[in-house]
Formats: sequence, structure tokens, C-alpha cells
Amino acid sequence: MGSRNSGNKHMDMGSLSRIGLAAKGAVLGWFFGLLVRELFRDVLPWVGRDYTLPICTLTWGLLAYTRFRRMLWWPPGILAALTAIVGFTPVMNGLMRSLVLEEAPRKADAVVVLASDVFMDGGMTCAAQARVIKAYELLSEGYAPRLVLSRGPGKFADWSGAVREQMRRLHLDYPVLLTQHVNNTRQEALAVARLARRHKWTRFLLVTHPWHMRRAVAVFRHAGVPVTPVPCDELGYDLHSLAGFADRLAAFRNWAHESLGYWMYKWRGWV
Repeated sequence: MGSRNSGNKHMDMGSLSRIGLAAKGAVLGWFFGLLVRELFRDVLPWVGRDYTLPICTLTWGLLAYTRFRRMLWWPPGILAALTAIVGFTPVMNGLMRSLVLEEAPRKADAVVVLASDVFMDGGMTCAAQARVIKAYELLSEGYAPRLVLSRGPGKFADWSGAVREQMRRLHLDYPVLLTQHVNNTRQEALAVARLARRHKWTRFLLVTHPWHMRRAVAVFRHAGVPVTPVPCDELGYDLHSLAGFADRLAAFRNWAHESLGYWMYKWRGWV
């Protein structure tokens, strides 16, 4: 009788031990998923989404039963250290400056605004609005006689209607031309190159976000499109000071996305 109870106790202790391992692994996985989501959201299309948390939690919980459990601390530890460096040091100030290109605007045939996220009804997000505001400034100051809007993938709403309505209300009477639907910055450059050949245009003012400008200018010039970079304002954070944790984290995501994108474009021979 005593040996049977002892065996049951061993089984209970073994079950509790396994549950404890799984719980520790799950908590560690949740922490890792949180860091991945905060650091790499929008860096790659499949990284940093909301499903990152449950996937990492489940994966770490299962790995806690295996011989790899001693290694489960390394990935979250590395990301925690990276988060601390990014969020609490001025390292991002220098990294972001390396992405920004800006020149004084000059007379051109058109202002080209690169595509940005829009809402399902075609309304403009904060990022899209920042880009067109800069375009309106350039048009109203007489730097170009027309606006060229880049259109994103066909699954997204067309933002030209919202732009035209804003221009009407602001009494900006300028032609608005649209590119074909494009999926990336290189396709935007090729689409504008076709417009340039068709209309015999030779000079463009290029409007996009400051952190996107280095890659965008390189792609357009590689495609034979002469552009003057005139970045819009970054409305999501203070690009010039990056004084807070949230601003530095947001800047890191933009920097990581652009740096990876530039490397991929260079590898493909697009810049």
C-alpha cells in the first residue's frame, strides 16, 4: 500500500515538474514573441504580427520538454539586450541620419509621390497624408505643374480620389496622373520611367518619407529617372531628436526595414 502511494506521489511530482517546465517555457516564449513584435513589426510582412505571441508561447512551451530547453533563454536574452541598446542609447540617431537624403527643390516636370498605406475606403493614413502635404507645398510654390501618384497593389484602395478631393478644397488646380499598380519601389521607378518617356519629361521631385529616401533615390536613378529628393515630414515621431524609448523603437523598425530592403535591392541589381 505504501509503495503504491509512493509511486503515485512520484507520478504526481513528475507531472507537476513537466507542467512547471511547460509554464516557464510558455512565459519565456511570450516574452520573446513580445520583443519580436515590438522590434520587427512591419520590417517583414510575416514578422511582428499579432499571431507572433501565441506561436512563440506555444513553441517555447513545447521546447521546454526537450534537450533544447537550456537554449531557450538565448533568443529572448539577445532581443532584450538589443531592445535596451535601441531604446535607451542614442545609437538610432546616427543610424537614421544615414538613410536621409534631401536636396533643395528645383523646377521639375512633375512631383512624384510614392505609394503609402491607405484605408479600405481610399482615405489616407497619417503617412499618406504627410506625403501629399509635401507635394501640395511643392505644387503651390511653383516647382512643378503636375502631380504623379504611385498606386500600390491592386488589392488596396485607390487613394487618388481622396487626393483630388483635398486639392479641390484647397483650390489646387493641377493635373493628377496615376501610375499602374505597383508592388515595390523598383516597380514605382519603372512606372515613372515609362511616363517620362511617353511625355518627354526629364526632371522629377521625389516625395516619400525621409527614412525611405536613400533606397528610393538609388532605385529611381538606377532606372534612369532623374529625381530631386524632397522628403516629407515624419509625423509618427521626432526624427531629429529621437529622445524617447517609443520614438527610438519606431525608428529602429523603419531603419531595419530600409536597410534590409536596400541590401536585397543591391543583391538583385536594382540599385
